[in-house]
Amino acid sequence: MNTKTSWMAAFLIVSSFCIPAKAADPIPTPQVTNFLGKEFQIQGTFSIDVSSSGQALGFIKNYLSSYLESAGWQGVPGGDLSIRLQLFTDPIPASGLSPKVERFENMGQEGYCLVLELGTDTRAQMTIAAESGHGIFNGAMTALWLLTIDANTPETTLKPLVILDYPDHPIRAGYLYSIKLPWVDGQYQFTDEVRARIDDLVRMKVNALFMPKTFSMSDSTWSNAKDALEQFVQYCRQRYVEPVLSAGSLRDSSRFAYRDGWWIRKEPFHFENTSFVPWILNNGGFEQQSCSAPEAWELTQIPSGGRWVPDDSTSHDGSWSMRLELEDDPQEDSDPSSTNKLVLRQTTPIKTSGRYGLFVWYRTDGLEDHTGQVTFYGKNKNGEIVTEVISATLATGTNSWQETSAGPLEVGPDTVSLSVYSRVMEPGHGTLWIDDVKVLPMAADGQGGWTPVDPSSISEDVAKPD
Repeated sequence: MNTKTSWMAAFLIVSSFCIPAKAADPIPTPQVTNFLGKEFQIQGTFSIDVSSSGQALGFIKNYLSSYLESAGWQGVPGGDLSIRLQLFTDPIPASGLSPKVERFENMGQEGYCLVLELGTDTRAQMTIAAESGHGIFNGAMTALWLLTIDANTPETTLKPLVILDYPDHPIRAGYLYSIKLPWVDGQYQFTDEVRARIDDLVRMKVNALFMPKTFSMSDSTWSNAKDALEQFVQYCRQRYVEPVLSAGSLRDSSRFAYRDGWWIRKEPFHFENTSFVPWILNNGGFEQQSCSAPEAWELTQIPSGGRWVPDDSTSHDGSWSMRLELEDDPQEDSDPSSTNKLVLRQTTPIKTSGRYGLFVWYRTDGLEDHTGQVTFYGKNKNGEIVTEVISATLATGTNSWQETSAGPLEVGPDTVSLSVYSRVMEPGHGTLWIDDVKVLPMAADGQGGWTPVDPSSISEDVAKPD
C-alpha cells in the first residue's frame, strides 16, 4: 500500500479547524490520478443530472449544487460544465459514457471513478460513477476539491483527468473534540457550527464520527436532548457517516440500542422515552446545571468558610465538575467546624435489596488541614437511616484526577432510598473537585472481595429515578 495515497484510518480530531483553502492534493489523496491533456478554461456555470431519481442521488445532487453555488459557480441548464452522477446498476444514457468510465477491481461500495473531459462543443463533461450512493458521494467530495479554490472561489481552470479511488481502510473516524451540542433557550441545539464541522470531516471522506459526551441521559434532560440528537444522527447518515455518540458510560447509552462496541453499523441507534438508566444516581457527571445546583443534587452552603460551585474548566469526563473552594481565613466569629456543613448531596430511590458500591472521581489542589469524604447510606420510607453509613476518605495535598470507592453497602427490603454526599470534616484551605459519581450493584468476586456488576446486565427493576 502506498502510504501517500492511502485513505486515512486514524482519528481526525476537530476543534475549530477547517479545510485548508487549496491543498496540493485532495485529502485523502486518490489512489490513481491520470491527467489526459492540457488545461482548459470554462465559464463558471454548471448543470447536474443523475442516472436515477432515487433519494440518495437526489441528496448528493443537491449537496454538490449547493456547495458549488456557495463557492461562486452558477447552476443553469446546459451549463459549461455538465456533471453526471451514474450508478453502474442504472441504465446507461443513450449517448453512452466515456470509455474511460469503468468499474475497477477494488471499487467496492465506497470506491468511485471520476472522469473530466473537454467536449467537442467547448463544454466540459464530468462523470462520477460508482456501485453505490456512498461511492458517488465520495466522488462528489473529490469534485468539490477540483472545482473550488476555497469555500468562496470557483476553480474554472481545469485539466482533463481520470481518477480511480477507493479506501484502504473500512473505518475512517472523525472526532468532534470541542464541538458539542450547546444549551440554548432551555434546549440542547444542533447548531450550524456543529453542521459545519461535520461537513469539514465529510469532505475528507470519513465514514464514522464520534460526538463526545455532553450530558448524561437522565429523565430530567432526555426530552431536552432527544430532538438535537436525532438531528445529529440524521445529518450524519445523509452524508454516509455512521454517528457514534460517545456517551461516558452505559448509563448514558442505555437510551440507545447500543451494547456491542464502538462500531454500531449493525445495531443503529433508535430513540425511546424510557425511564431506565443503569447507574442509580441521576446526573452523576454534573453535566446538567441549573441556577442554584446541579440538577438532581442539593447544595448546603454556609456564610463563611467556603462554597461549592460548578466548574466547566476541568472535569474527569464531559464538560463539568463540582468544585469546593475553602477559604484561607474564615470570619473570626464563624463556627470552626462549619465546613463540614458544606454538603453536596443526592437522595435517589432504590428498589432492589443487595450490596452497592459508591465510586467517585476527584482531584485536589493544596487541600490541607482537613479530611475530605464521600459517604452513602440507606433510608426507609420514614426517612430513618437503616443501613451502615460508609465513607471513603479523600487524599490531601495536590492530586490529579483519581478514583476512590466506598462499600459494599448492604441494602435490605426496608430501604427505599440511598443518600450520597461529599463534604470536608475540618476547617482548612485548598480546593477539591468531584466528578462522575456512581452507585453500582456489587457481586462477590470469588476471592473474598466484591466487584461492580456489569451495568448492561442490571435489571430495569434496580432503580427508576424520578
